[in-house]
Amino acid sequence: MEPTKLTVEEVEQLQSIQQKYNAVVTELGNIEFAKINLESRKEEVLTYLSELKSEEQALGKELSEKYGVGSINLEKGEFTPEATAEA
Repeated sequence: MEPTKLTVEEVEQLQSIQQKYNAVVTELGNIEFAKINLESRKEEVLTYLSELKSEEQALGKELSEKYGVGSINLEKGEFTPEATAEA
């Protein structure tokens, strides 16, 4: 069986579809690359969050040892001791 020649229009349509598939594959690759970068950034932020929580706990302990139990008003820069119940 001999091959049949495609029309120019058919070849162009097939080439166009092939180019579009190639563009989709490239875009999916770009998305995956961006996803990897975002995951890396997320891990960095989660590590920073963990460090921040440790810093907060250490300062809380330090202030509690210095001032006792109470509340802090950051706007006024004041510490108010907790009222103790006398029995």
